[in-house]
Amino acid sequence: MKELSKITNLNWSEKQIICYVVGKAIPFSDPLTLPVYKKIDYAVDMLTHELIHRLFTQKSNQKKMDRLWVYFDKKYKKENDWTINHAVLYAIHRKIYLTLFNEKRMKRDVRKISHLKYYKKAWEIAQKDHEEILKN
Repeated sequence: MKELSKITNLNWSEKQIICYVVGKAIPFSDPLTLPVYKKIDYAVDMLTHELIHRLFTQKSNQKKMDRLWVYFDKKYKKENDWTINHAVLYAIHRKIYLTLFNEKRMKRDVRKISHLKYYKKAWEIAQKDHEEILKN
């Protein structure tokens, strides 16, 4: 969580975040909910993904994020909101993978979602524009 704040210049408002772990579900950020995973590293990757979403919606970050979404909506005006949101998220997640883990682990994530059109496009944007996205 500290690394996410460092990478993004965004702050956590919440003192604690409750995470629900359920038998079977699609992961989501609010309320933070994850299914049980067989591999702990994959669970950490999904948790990181959902925490990045959560960081975007912290009250202390709202004004900054509102300005950023306007900027990214203009820059990627041909893309839908889902793709834009995830392109920004993946640029951050990419940095986490390469800083704390490794490229192989990141490529596994890209491969696992490559059949989903909007996620695939979001990863393509994040790979190409990660420096600019993180700068903004």
